[in-house]
Amino acid sequence: MTSAATALARALPVPATPHRPSPPLIHWLRRLQVELGIGALPLPWLEARYAKPESRFMTVDGVRIHYTDQGEGPVLLLLHGVLASLHTWDGWVQALHAHYRIIRVDIPGFGLSSGMGAGQYCPDKAVLFLDQIRTAMGLERFHMAGNSMGGLLSWLYAARYPQHVDKLILLDPVGYEQPLPGIMKLVSTPLLGNIGRVVAPLLLVNLNVRQVYGDVRRIAPGTVRRYQHLLLREGNRNTMVEVFRVFRSMHKRNPLTAEIPLIKSEILLIWGARDRWVPPAHVERWLADAQSVQLRIYPDAGHVPMEEIPAQSARDAHQFLQEVAA
Repeated sequence: MTSAATALARALPVPATPHRPSPPLIHWLRRLQVELGIGALPLPWLEARYAKPESRFMTVDGVRIHYTDQGEGPVLLLLHGVLASLHTWDGWVQALHAHYRIIRVDIPGFGLSSGMGAGQYCPDKAVLFLDQIRTAMGLERFHMAGNSMGGLLSWLYAARYPQHVDKLILLDPVGYEQPLPGIMKLVSTPLLGNIGRVVAPLLLVNLNVRQVYGDVRRIAPGTVRRYQHLLLREGNRNTMVEVFRVFRSMHKRNPLTAEIPLIKSEILLIWGARDRWVPPAHVERWLADAQSVQLRIYPDAGHVPMEEIPAQSARDAHQFLQEVAA
C-alpha cells in the first residue's frame, strides 16, 4: 500500500483487518461514507476515541448513561446543549476540578449515552429522567450549570426540585419563544427530518459548529469531527430529529416559562452577545421573570461560552459559586 493510502487508512473510523488489508478504494469509500454521514459508526470505536480516562457508564431505566465524575468539593452538575456532549465542558473541568466535584453527563441520545426512544424527549419526561439519574448517583444537593437545551433542563429541574439545587448557572438557555435556527427548522419538518435520521454530512455539521461560535478562530482542532462522529452513533440522529420537533412545538409559545418565577436558586445568567441560536434579547425577560439573577454578557462570544471562552466563563462561574448569600 502506498504511503498516501496508509495515511488515509489511519484516518478512517473503521480500520482495515490487520492481516487482510482492504484495497485503497475501499478505504476511500469508507471515508466518503463518513464525510456524507451515512450509516453509523461502531460504538466500540467511538468509545475508544471519545471516552475519557474518567468515563463511567451506568444503566438507568434501560438507558446506558455516559458520565464523568472528577474532583472534590461541592457537587457541580453540568448539562450540555443540543447536538453536543459532555466534552463541551472540558475547559471548565480543567479550571474547576480542584474546587468542585464535577459530574457531567451525556444526555440520553447524545454523545456516548444511548437514546430513550420516540416520544420520550419532551421536557417533562426529560426532567423526570434527570431525577432518576440523580437518584442513581446518590446526589442530594448540588449546583447545576446547563447550556442551551441543557439550560432548559437545568432551570426546569430547579423549578420542580428546589430541594436538590443550590445555585444555578444558565448559559444561553433555551426557554422563551423564538425563531428556530436554520438547521432546526430544516430537520424538524416531516420529510427532511426523516432524511436527517440517516445522514449527517460533515459539511453541514461544520456549518452549524461555526454558527454557534462568536469567533470561528476559537474552534479547536478536532471539534467539528467530534460533533459529527458522535452524531453518527447509532440512534443519535433519531434523537436529534425528536428534540428538534419538540423545540418546533415550543418556538411560538413555551408554557413552561411560567415556571421561571418559581425558581428559588440564585441564578448566574451567562450569554454570548453573538449568539445566533438563542437570542440575547431573552436576557431582559429573564431579568424580569426570575427572582435572583446575576448577569454576564460576553461581547464576542456565541452560543457556547463554556466551550468558546472556557477560562473566562469558568472564572465567572467560580466567583458566583463562592459568593456567600447576603
